[in-house]
Amino acid sequence: MTPTRIVLLTLTLGLMVPTLASADIVRPREEPCAPGSELRTRHGGQYCEPMTCSAEAPCQAPLVCTEGIGLCQKETTRRGGRRGSGPEYVEISAEGSCTTDADCAVGICVVAARCVDPNAKPPEVEAEPPAPRDPPPQAEAPDPVEEEGRCSLAPGLVGPLSLLVVLIGLLGRRR
Repeated sequence: MTPTRIVLLTLTLGLMVPTLASADIVRPREEPCAPGSELRTRHGGQYCEPMTCSAEAPCQAPLVCTEGIGLCQKETTRRGGRRGSGPEYVEISAEGSCTTDADCAVGICVVAARCVDPNAKPPEVEAEPPAPRDPPPQAEAPDPVEEEGRCSLAPGLVGPLSLLVVLIGLLGRRR
């Protein structure tokens, strides 16, 4: 095999080695969403999105538009895109049912017309707001770059370094 063919074969094989690994870890939500909100999943996990309705934007069956449903709503500024490199956006999550701001451990109480199941029992609003929970423990992984629940491995150097080693070996062999 000629040195040119060896170099071409090495380059081809080196380019086939993956140099980037990325995965989303989405843990299931512990509590169900409050009536008037819907479970959503994003890269950082699951959350409850408030659902509003009106005559112009009716609910999808079997849900019905019901006035006066309060939800503790929290606004969080996030970055979109791969590894949070995209534009910022505001995510609004429902953290529980309420009648006033005093019922909310997190966020503010927003009372509005919302899509609810007509057969569901009305939510119980606690007299005292629940204490904020600590986040669940994160599983340890080797060398992760953790960003809002996204687990990614930094770009690898296996492919480029293997090419460099082979090329140095070939150049040293020619002398």
